[in-house]
Amino acid sequence: MSDVSVYVIWSAIAILLALMDRFIMRRGRCQLLSVSGGGFKDGFYRVGISFNAYPPLMFSQVSYTLRDANHPTTVITGKTRTLEFSRRGLNSEFLLVKSELLTPGDWIVDVKIESIGCRINPFYKICPITSHQQRTVHVNKE
Repeated sequence: MSDVSVYVIWSAIAILLALMDRFIMRRGRCQLLSVSGGGFKDGFYRVGISFNAYPPLMFSQVSYTLRDANHPTTVITGKTRTLEFSRRGLNSEFLLVKSELLTPGDWIVDVKIESIGCRINPFYKICPITSHQQRTVHVNKE
């Protein structure tokens, strides 16, 4: 067996293991369970999210937007942040939006959790694990 064929075999094994890790083991996956409006508190509108985490979530992040249902060109984009401090199992958090940016009415909340699970395995970057939900919440400033 030549040196080239040994390298080809080892390369094929490494690629197969990386594919199995990404598509079967799915490290760092996170399932978004619910998105809901949480009301106003301390000058912020709170959007509640709950998700199931399967650690490690070291390379996972949550991003969100709010779009006015009556004026779809009005979009508020929240700050993307990591989920490093999430624990295994059920987690719940609030995403905060300054109350002065919102007008009363229906808003479409779009939340996405994206995980690249592992920086060594390139298949996580090519096909990240995502969980996405979109809900309509009614904002009432009274």
